Amino acid sequence: MNFNHAGAWKNGKERPKRRRGLALLFSLLLLVGVLVPVVCDLSISGRLTWSLFPVLSIPFVWLVFFPVILRGQAGIAVGLLALSACILPFLYGLDHLIQDSAWILPIGGRMAAVGVAFLWIVFSLFRCWKKRKRLAAAVSCLMAIPGCVVANLMLSEMLGCPMFDWWDFLSLLILTVLSLLFFLLDHKTQKSSS
Repeated sequence: MNFNHAGAWKNGKERPKRRRGLALLFSLLLLVGVLVPVVCDLSISGRLTWSLFPVLSIPFVWLVFFPVILRGQAGIAVGLLALSACILPFLYGLDHLIQDSAWILPIGGRMAAVGVAFLWIVFSLFRCWKKRKRLAAAVSCLMAIPGCVVANLMLSEMLGCPMFDWWDFLSLLILTVLSLLFFLLDHKTQKSSS
């Protein structure tokens, strides 16, 4: 039996090649996802109308996820940078396309700022605590609580709606329980390893 292929995979020699193949396949599928609506829209309407939504959205998705698919964990920071840089132009484009709604950019921009900041915090936590992922997960769940409160406060001020409802309280309770659970698991792991 020839185990060279298995050995190469184990040594990580096949991984970059496989990632490149997946990244190429991902790019081709998204390209098809752009071209098909454009062709259909042009043949039906004679101009670009509804197809502008996938034309705007799919390149944004590609910019964020392509580095992660191509480089794995090493591409997460690049994907986050792309998300941080492109989210506001993307929302501006949506706001321009959906002319009847005046809320996409004002609300979406603020929610995006909170969400992107939270993702950077989670990324930093897992990067700092590479060997204590349960602790990173616990703090991430804990940090999500003020993130939810800030998002709800912004929405309440902008829309004039109540700051919290029962679903919000349930979400905060779940985040608290998850945080405590991960803290306990981390404590148990540290105690058993010492």
